Amino acid sequence: MSRLKIQNVWQHLNMQKTQNASLVMSAVSLDLSSNRRADNKKIKFARCAGWDANMNRVLVLILSLFSFETLACSMMPTSKYFEVTGQGTTEPVTPAFELDRVQRGADDGNHGSCSDAGTIILKLKNMPNIEQGYIFELVDSTFEDTLFSNKAITLADFLVDKDKYYFVWFDGNSEEQEAFDITIKITAVSRSGVKSDPQYLKVAHPGVEKPWWKFW
Repeated sequence: MSRLKIQNVWQHLNMQKTQNASLVMSAVSLDLSSNRRADNKKIKFARCAGWDANMNRVLVLILSLFSFETLACSMMPTSKYFEVTGQGTTEPVTPAFELDRVQRGADDGNHGSCSDAGTIILKLKNMPNIEQGYIFELVDSTFEDTLFSNKAITLADFLVDKDKYYFVWFDGNSEEQEAFDITIKITAVSRSGVKSDPQYLKVAHPGVEKPWWKFW
């Protein structure tokens, strides 16, 4: 083979190697670019995931605060329904209730508290020696909220004072409260279902006026 042909073959091989090297470098470059894009996507995803996780924590905290404020005012029922069996003919003792006190709602600055609740407390003066319940009804008057269920009730077991009945209503978290004057009909009921003569009790409150110095 002539020297010129050998030189041409050598140049051709060198060119082929260069082209192959270029292809390899291009492939490596493409692979690196793909990896960078994938890494960037992973980083962005991680950042988004971290942001979502942080936002979820914030939302949970906010919802917890709202839930706490909503549920902070929780009162246990002070009475339960009285069960009438219908057996026997036991006569109930005619009730003799008196007004113990009236507590009006107010604004203590905490919307999660029970300061907006009003309470009427009636005290039983003649404790019966038999089991009996009482039906409380509103007659010849109106009230801003529902006070009574018109069903026979008795006191809850956890109460220490067995002669006081509590009736709670939403009076409003305000420094001003309107007056009211109502008449309550109270009837005793024995286990047999026999009812007593009713007692009529007037309950009134003059209301609460805004302090004179508060002009707003």
